[in-house]
Parts: sequence; C-alpha cells; structure tokens
Amino acid sequence: MRRYFYGYNIHLLWTADGIPVEYTFLPSSRHDSNALKQMPLLLPPESIVYADSAYTNYSIEQMLKDAEDIDLLVQRKSNSTKKHEPYVDYLITSMRKRIETTFSGISYFLPKKIHAVKELGFLLKVDIFIFGYAISRTLF
Repeated sequence: MRRYFYGYNIHLLWTADGIPVEYTFLPSSRHDSNALKQMPLLLPPESIVYADSAYTNYSIEQMLKDAEDIDLLVQRKSNSTKKHEPYVDYLITSMRKRIETTFSGISYFLPKKIHAVKELGFLLKVDIFIFGYAISRTLF
C-alpha cells in the first residue's frame, strides 16, 4: 500500500475576533515570509499585522509600510538587528497567544487524517475546513 504525505503550511490572517480573512498554502520547503508575498493583503490603511519570528523580512516590513501603510509587527529573535521597544514586544507576545488559541480552534475542525487521492483534493478539503470554521465564527 502506498502512502503519501503532502507537506504544506497554512498561513492565515485573522481579525482581532479570530475570524480568518485571508489564507494561503505554501510547500513546507519554502520560507514563511514568502506567504506575505503570496497573500493579496486587502487590508484597510493603518492596519496592524502581528506575526511570529518566522516572518522576519525587513524589506517586506518596509514595503508594506511605504506602499500600503500597513504595520507588520514581527516577533523578533534574540539576535535581531532591529529590536522593538519593550512595550511593542509585550503587545506582539499577547497577540501571538490569541492567534495560537484561535489556531487551536481551527485545528479542532480538522480531522486527524485527510484522505485524498490527489494533492489538489487534499488542498480543497483543507480549504473547506477553513471556510467552515470562518462561517462558524461569524454565526456563533
């Protein structure tokens, strides 16, 4: 019996209420900051996007600020050259906890195993679970 494993990461953009508004899939072999290039980021000006340290890319941060007036606040690594003020670090950490809690909620909707014959079928099934979670969060 052949078994295949599709290595994908789901990158989600949530509202403050925990409702997913944008998402993209990237192969696990690609760096997380590439997800920011792949998402349309249809956000109002002066929006704030919180991200963990895997999204560290100073050029993308500056590009979003200059072009769209979007603040990308990335949790900095300890050896970072551009450190945040301590209050900004605290804010990012508290928002990251909220994001992790929300992601646990969406993980509840996903089964332990997704049977799919083709790769596209697998991605479509994950799409449906994310959409179902978004509907449940907006209705209840």
